[in-house]
Amino acid sequence: MITRCPVTLYVRQFIERGKKRRIKISFKVPPQLRCYIFPGSALHYSLMSTKAQPQTNHQQTSVKHKVLLALACLITSHANAHKAGDWIIKAGPISVQPSVDSDPIDLAGLQTFENGVDVDNDVQLGLTGTYMLTDRWGIELLAASPFSHDIELKDAPVTAGDTKHLPPTLSLQYYPDFGSDTFIPFVGLGLNHTVFFEEDASADLNLALDDILSQPAGTTDATLDLDNSTGIATQIGLDYMISENILINGTIWWIDIDTQANIYTADATVNFDVDIDPFVYFLSVGYRF
Repeated sequence: MITRCPVTLYVRQFIERGKKRRIKISFKVPPQLRCYIFPGSALHYSLMSTKAQPQTNHQQTSVKHKVLLALACLITSHANAHKAGDWIIKAGPISVQPSVDSDPIDLAGLQTFENGVDVDNDVQLGLTGTYMLTDRWGIELLAASPFSHDIELKDAPVTAGDTKHLPPTLSLQYYPDFGSDTFIPFVGLGLNHTVFFEEDASADLNLALDDILSQPAGTTDATLDLDNSTGIATQIGLDYMISENILINGTIWWIDIDTQANIYTADATVNFDVDIDPFVYFLSVGYRF
């Protein structure tokens, strides 16, 4: 749809090859400026002469009103809100910050670590791809390079082990209309599947188990295994359009990640549940096409 803003002017300003030029147009007959705004395109306008007519005070006031209308056309943002069929790719640093709730760890009745374990933070490269189903609804896939976390006992200065994980998350997003084509907020709800791999029990854990089991140092060779997790993910974010296609984004997720940790030794197997439930922070640059 084309928007027209007719207005009568004597002076106009335009941009040519990146430089502003102001041209004074001398007409005995006032020209008429019409600006046209095409969806997804830049502003176009033209000057046309009109028949000479004597101007009354009322007409001069009308001219001022039309000037204001023209300025409204000129101020109209060059960026548009997301539209159905758009693809939006974003990349940037992403931080996983666990909020851990761990069961106690009972080592075959010999010792219990009441507060369980903690999991540290990590920052990796994040990547999201969004497809706009409609002007208001989109579907997004979150991916990242593998995160790596140390697992520490809360009741002892011992690093129990470490693990890597991938957290692919598929979300349905809603983009409310707040009347701005530059600031585009959104919320989302989705499903996360976290895959744990390369779990390792540490040498410190093996020595601690040797001590608890009253065995010579180096006897225990424990292995660590973490079950994969599937849970909900919620998000809130903001796209800031700096041009028609380029944007800056900030997004926060809360992800439900629950796993069962399994420590295997030659003497016993220890199992305990760990709710990792991280907040995930993402700052990115994106491209819309």
